[in-house]
Amino acid sequence: MGQTTMRNIQRRTLEQKEDINLADDAYIRFGGTTDRGSTGDAHFGWDGSNFIMKPSTDDTGSFVIGDGTTDMDVQIFMGDTSNYWLFNVGDQKLYCAATPAGENARTLQFDIEPTGAEIRRGVIQVEMWRSSSFDWAGSPDVAFKSEINSSAANASGGAIRSIDTTARNRGDDMTWIHGIHAGVRNDSGSTCPELIGLSTRVENYGVMATQMMGIDVNMSCENDDGAGAKIGIQVRNTDASARTAVDDVLKISHTSTNGFTNLFNFAAATGDCVAAGSLDDSATADIQCDYRITCVINGTTFYIPGYDTIV
Repeated sequence: MGQTTMRNIQRRTLEQKEDINLADDAYIRFGGTTDRGSTGDAHFGWDGSNFIMKPSTDDTGSFVIGDGTTDMDVQIFMGDTSNYWLFNVGDQKLYCAATPAGENARTLQFDIEPTGAEIRRGVIQVEMWRSSSFDWAGSPDVAFKSEINSSAANASGGAIRSIDTTARNRGDDMTWIHGIHAGVRNDSGSTCPELIGLSTRVENYGVMATQMMGIDVNMSCENDDGAGAKIGIQVRNTDASARTAVDDVLKISHTSTNGFTNLFNFAAATGDCVAAGSLDDSATADIQCDYRITCVINGTTFYIPGYDTIV
């Protein structure tokens, strides 16, 4: 059959809206030669199990949808109409709709196995660079925001956690392990009235049955050779360039008329840095008190007296 006759058949097939059927391992070729068996510059087709679309030479060309002026949405369904990814042109965003079920369900999972040097830029890097001016309305630019809401009526209770991170050593020795590192910086020549490394806010407008905490530090050291220090919270000023000192290590401030009841709350009568009994000063004179609080100054143990009554 001549090429002209074949083209006429193909044209009539398209005009009559009939299906075009390509057999397994038959591909549509783009570019290249017209020789039989040639894969062209790029090709796509069905190999019997997978839809294949690739160039003939690795790392050649791009798969481009739209041109930045005339574009269309791209939607990828994930099993049903409730689970999909949508590249939305009108809203200029990538949207994910998912209905995960089960404690091990995941909407987006990265499985990374480094084979070279450290990944210091991060597996996921969000970089925002504002260079244009605007009228500030009071809210910050936010690079990453996580919000989790629950309106379910759980008879057995429930729990929510907005962010859950873990850094774990499962192999040989590590130099250090950090769970979260948060840093802020105001460059030389720039002006910023306020810098805060970590800001937390805890609010309750319902019924708080047990407790509220701004920061909860839970430490567990199973194997201790005695060489290292175990510190719940450490406050450091590490500037070695002879600049001004930090004014306050701990500042307690409130805007409520109720304020605070206790500066410290030692949960047990003994063992939590406190013990019952009086003190002797360096001249062996007794200091009558009800409890003594242990502290260390420059490597030496000292005691702060505590009294359970006031005059």
